[in-house]
Amino acid sequence: MKNFSLLRPATLLPLACMAMAGALGCATDSSTRADAGLADDGPVRADSTASWSAQPGDTLSLRVGETARVGRDMVLAFDRVEEDSRCPEDVTCITAGNARLAFSFRRGSDAATRVELNTTRPPRDTVVGSYRLTLHGLAPIPNSRRTIDSGAYIATVSLLPE
Repeated sequence: MKNFSLLRPATLLPLACMAMAGALGCATDSSTRADAGLADDGPVRADSTASWSAQPGDTLSLRVGETARVGRDMVLAFDRVEEDSRCPEDVTCITAGNARLAFSFRRGSDAATRVELNTTRPPRDTVVGSYRLTLHGLAPIPNSRRTIDSGAYIATVSLLPE
């Protein structure tokens, strides 16, 4: 009888993921609204107190739940990761997958505007007020052997005058 080394448990998960990637895209929703302790219909808002300050044009790295005061009267908040179906770094996938992130933007005393940006699908950027918010990346990269805690995500964005 021949020994089929491909059937070892360590190789079954990547093979199964590759076989199903077309239909499932290696999808795992590691950060849902419920995981973040939010109701499905709950409001998304930026806190009135900024965690740190930046200037328009700066590249910002925000953790989930963190806010940044941009300039004198703008507040940008990284509210949560709505979905993360990016291909794990230790798996070969047919597609790269995507992560969808929720942000809140508020200028002065205006109500917060909620925006969603994606890592690979449109929109990767959007205009809020007179500024263009662009998503440049999301860390950490998924790994099939660990779950990413919703608070561990860091989004890299820029906010440029339009």
